[in-house]
Amino acid sequence: MRFLHLLILCVITAGCQGPRARRLAYYHTWKLDEVYDEPINDIAQWATDNFGDGPNDYWQVEMFDLDIDHDGIPETFVTCPSLHGNGGGPHLVFRKHGDVYLYIGQLGGRKATMRVLPLGTDGLPRIRTFWNNGGGSGTTGIFTNNGERFILLSSEEIRSGDSGTEEGRRRFETFFGS
Repeated sequence: MRFLHLLILCVITAGCQGPRARRLAYYHTWKLDEVYDEPINDIAQWATDNFGDGPNDYWQVEMFDLDIDHDGIPETFVTCPSLHGNGGGPHLVFRKHGDVYLYIGQLGGRKATMRVLPLGTDGLPRIRTFWNNGGGSGTTGIFTNNGERFILLSSEEIRSGDSGTEEGRRRFETFFGS
């Protein structure tokens, strides 16, 4: 009961806010479940602004392209390596629309373990990712994107690391190659 009281007090006074909570409060665009539908001219600058805690923060970003919807125009993934741990990190994803970009959501993981899958029966893109959990295990997830956000469709724990299992390593190899 004491823990519940402390938790409530912490939430009310915002004393538990860490850097990520402040970042989300300061910038209202980098939320996994929030829609941002304004056109963006400079995605590197927009992402840099949204990875920081304030307007004076500088975050170096990296970008890569994957055509998740198979339309011949790749989506651009923007990430900040300094936010990555062993399991991966956040990737802000943008779709080219004429001369501007549209933000279509945030996806976690690592570039090396992102695989574009065939479109779903609903015509929406599918992408598989993997993130390390530690202790030789990781989680693979299949996501779809509705043009506004990424939605987890399924996930599975795989024990593929040094302390993992032969079956786990085989499954990892099947999904992601060597």
